[in-house]
Amino acid sequence: MNELRVDIRPYFPRVANYYWDNMDPATDGSIWDWLRRDYNIVRIYHIGDTKPLWVHFPDDKMLMWFKLRWI
Repeated sequence: MNELRVDIRPYFPRVANYYWDNMDPATDGSIWDWLRRDYNIVRIYHIGDTKPLWVHFPDDKMLMWFKLRWI
């Protein structure tokens, strides 16, 4: 499998706002549980003030789907 390593920090504010407006952590899990379930994203770097937010996408198709949804 050829995983794609991508910094999703530019998209993360929209993703987080959607999560907190539409999801319930008690039933939907954490934001990372949700991203893994819907986009098969695996976080590989922690969130920091100035650090990139690196994740793995399984393929180009899922990466493009994510980008189109969150631009």
